[in-house]
Amino acid sequence: MLSDDLLRRIAGNEPIIGAAVGSGMTAAAAEEAGADLVMALSAGYFRLQGASTACALLPHADANALTWDIASRHVLTRLSRTPVVLGVCAQDPKLDVDSLLDRAADHGIAGLTNFPTVAFFDGRYRALLEAEGLGYACELDFLARAKDRGFATVAFCLSPDEAAAAARAGIDLLCLNLGFS
Repeated sequence: MLSDDLLRRIAGNEPIIGAAVGSGMTAAAAEEAGADLVMALSAGYFRLQGASTACALLPHADANALTWDIASRHVLTRLSRTPVVLGVCAQDPKLDVDSLLDRAADHGIAGLTNFPTVAFFDGRYRALLEAEGLGYACELDFLARAKDRGFATVAFCLSPDEAAAAARAGIDLLCLNLGFS
């Protein structure tokens, strides 16, 4: 659940600090440093392994299973006051959205985000994903379902068009990402 203070700051369009984490240690450090929210992302796991965020976009692991493990076993157990946003790959053919949202609510997950996201892809590959129904709209549909269930929603955006689409979809927060590191 997001605090009243954080909701007020979001409603006032004030910037907030979200830390992308892949372990309990980094989650605890983010909370101690005053992060407004923690995002449990597969990218955080790969960064801890010394790899690029780009590895989270490749089939090195089941993104949703990995992120759930990070959040439920490591991140949530180390935080006392910072809300957790769970990264979800909306294009996963095994994804049972209702079951995931039930499990997230049961574990106290405050929000959901679209990570990994097709926003990191461009050109012909991105066009093929979009044509197959596996594009950004799929992610926004997932986030809309999460919002309807009472979760906070965060959309990763890498272009003005994606940011506009996320805003039109009523997403609560936009993570204006500048690319990989």
